[in-house]
Amino acid sequence: MKRIVLALLCLLLVFGAAMVRPHLSRTSQPLSATPEGVVLIAVDGLGIRESESIRNGASFSAYGLIPTRNGTPDDSDFNAGLRMILSGSRTPEPGAPTLPETARQNKVPLQIHTITGANAVRDAAILFTRLTALGALPGDTSVLMVGVTPGANALQRRERVAPVFYWTQKTATRHPRLLTSPSTRRRPGLVAATDIAATVAALLDLPPVARRVGEGRPIEIVSASSSGAMIADLHRKATAWGQQAREQKLLPVIPWLLAGSFLLSILVRSPPVGRVTQTFVLSIPLALLVVAPFVPTAIYAHAFSDALVYVFAAILVSILATVSGLRESWGNRLPRILAIATAVVIAVDTCTGGFLLSRTPLSYSVLEAARFYGIGNEISGLFLGAVVVAVGTTHGAIATILWGLTTAIILGAPSLGADAGGFVAALVAFTTLTLMPNANGGHSRRINKGGFTLAGTAVIVAIVGFAWWDGSRPASSRTHIGEVVINVREKGFDNLATIAKRKMLVNARLLTTSPWAVLLIVEIAAQLWDIHRRKRQEQVSLVPAGCGTQPALFATMLALFALNDSGVVAGATCGCWLLGVKCQEFGSDER
Repeated sequence: MKRIVLALLCLLLVFGAAMVRPHLSRTSQPLSATPEGVVLIAVDGLGIRESESIRNGASFSAYGLIPTRNGTPDDSDFNAGLRMILSGSRTPEPGAPTLPETARQNKVPLQIHTITGANAVRDAAILFTRLTALGALPGDTSVLMVGVTPGANALQRRERVAPVFYWTQKTATRHPRLLTSPSTRRRPGLVAATDIAATVAALLDLPPVARRVGEGRPIEIVSASSSGAMIADLHRKATAWGQQAREQKLLPVIPWLLAGSFLLSILVRSPPVGRVTQTFVLSIPLALLVVAPFVPTAIYAHAFSDALVYVFAAILVSILATVSGLRESWGNRLPRILAIATAVVIAVDTCTGGFLLSRTPLSYSVLEAARFYGIGNEISGLFLGAVVVAVGTTHGAIATILWGLTTAIILGAPSLGADAGGFVAALVAFTTLTLMPNANGGHSRRINKGGFTLAGTAVIVAIVGFAWWDGSRPASSRTHIGEVVINVREKGFDNLATIAKRKMLVNARLLTTSPWAVLLIVEIAAQLWDIHRRKRQEQVSLVPAGCGTQPALFATMLALFALNDSGVVAGATCGCWLLGVKCQEFGSDER
C-alpha cells in the first residue's frame, strides 16, 4: 500500500506541474494579419553578434532566435536552409506546396529577398532600413528578416541559432518584444525555422487550408514589460548553447566508451571488473547531467574549457566505480540506486524548467536536431530506461501502472518533456513491465501471452483515443500526436507513410554515421546472445524471478527506435540500463 500511495502522490505532483507550468509562463498572442503584404528577407551569415548593429540601430516590433540546423550535415548550406524555411519542413516531400507556390496560387503580395555574399549582413541592414522607412511600404505590411545560415565567425563560436526580426509600422519600437511559438512550447525568444512559412501564410490572412505550409506553426509575440532584460537573458542562453555545442565535440567518444565497457562487463568473468564496468556505464550519463552547472556561461578562448564538464564527470564516475569494485555490497546496490537517482534528477529538472537539460552536453538531440526545449532523444531513452529499472517487477500492477502514467506525463506533456515518441514508448514499456511476473514471490512462471495481447490492444486504443482528443484541440496547444491526426484528416493516410518514411531514413542514416549506432548494436547483440543462452538451457519460455525488467527494457528500446526520428540515439541510451539487470546474469554460472 505504501508503494501505491507514493506512486499516486508522484503522479499527482507531476500532473499538477504539467497543468501549472503553462500558467506560470508569460502570455503570448498571435501576430496581427497584414493582408497588404509581407516582405521576407533571408540572410546568409547573420549570427547573433553580426546582427548587433541592426538591433541597436533600427526600430522593430519583435525579436527572436531560430535553430540553424537545416537537415543536412552542412549548417552553412544556404540553399538547404532556405529550402527548409520556404517549405516549412526539414525533410520536405517532393511535390509538397512551398510558401512561394501557395502565395502565387492565392494571389497575395509576398516579396522574398535572398541576400548572400561577403557583405550579406551589411546589405541586409541597408535593405531593412530602406523598407522600414516611413512610407516605404503600405501601412498594413510586415517585414520578417531571418538568419538562414551562420557566418564563419558564428560557426567558430559553435552558435546553433540565428536572429529573426519582425516589423510592422504600427508596432515598431526601440523596445521590441520577444517572438515565440507553439512549436517550441512557447519558450520566450525561441521559434522553429519551420515556423516561418506558416507565419507568413497567417500574416497574409490566407484560408485555413492554405496556411498549412509544412510542419510549423504561426509565430506569436510574448507580452513583457522588460523586453530588454528578456533579450539579454536570451543571449546569455544562446551563449550557453554555444558552449554546450563546443563541449559536444567530445561527445562522440562517449558511445564508444559505453560500448567497450558494455562488452567488457559481459565477457570478463571477474566479479570486481563486472561491477566496475557496470557502474562506469550507468553513471556516465548521470554524471554529465549533475555537473551541468559547471558549464561556463561564456565561451573562453582556451581549449580546456571545452572539456571542463567531462573532467568533473570523470571524477564523479571514477569515485563511484572505485567504490563499486572495492565494496561488493555497494556494487550490487548501485545499479538501482543510479537508476533511481537518474530518474529523479531528470524528472525534477524537467518539472522545474529544465536547467540541467539546457546545459548538459548530453541533451537536446545534439547529434541531429537542435531542439532547445523539453526532453531530447538522448535524455528520453536514458530517463525511460532508468524508470523501468527503478520500478522493476516488485511493485505490483497498480503501483507499476501509476509509475507508468507518471513517466508518460513527464515525457509527453507539452509543458514538460514534449516528446510524443517517448510518451508512446512509456506506455509500451510499462504495459510490458506490468505483465511481467512479480519478483516478490521468488518463483518462475510462464508469460501470459493472452494478457500481452489484451494489454497491447488496450494501449493501442488508449493512444488512438488520446490522439483523437489531442487533434480536436486548438492548433496552439496540440502535441505532435495531434498534428499527425490533423494531417491525416486533411491529407489522408498517406501522411502516416510519409512520417514513417522520414523516421526510417533518419534512423538508417544514423545507423551508418552515428557512434550511438555502435552502442545500440552491442546492446542488441548482447540481448540476442542472452536469449540464445537461455534457449540452450531450455528456459526460453520462462521468465526467472527478478528478470522481468530485461524484456521490458528491450521492448522499450524497440519502441523508442521505431517512434523517434533519432530512434538510434534514444534506443542506445535506454539500452545502457540492460547492463543494470544483465551484469548479474551473464556468465553467472562461471562467476
